[in-house]
Amino acid sequence: MEEAEANDVTLGFESGIWARLGLGGLLELCRMVDEIASDHLGVYEHCYWPRGTLKPHEEIELVGRRIVALHSDRIDLKNVDYEAMFKALKKYYDWYWMFEIDEWSEVEESVKLLRELMKKYW
Repeated sequence: MEEAEANDVTLGFESGIWARLGLGGLLELCRMVDEIASDHLGVYEHCYWPRGTLKPHEEIELVGRRIVALHSDRIDLKNVDYEAMFKALKKYYDWYWMFEIDEWSEVEESVKLLRELMKKYW
């Protein structure tokens, strides 16, 4: 943390990797971030719904002010309540949102959908 503070960098630990390492779930990661209590450490939130147990807006609410980055799969209008997700994001986060897209040909459609969602809910 000293190096991050000295260089004014914020580190984020990805929530899904935390669990895969056997260190617990999102709640345990949030607890660790709170215990370290540095402005230079937070949670790199990667919403795993519908594979995970919490919906994106529930994960964002759990992470709250600890969120330092947002990562998700492509826009999924069938499984994600974007109105609830954007409502939660507005409380805690207004920065980059990284999308994991498998094919370059899907980028244009994903950007179009994101813009529509932003107009509607942001």
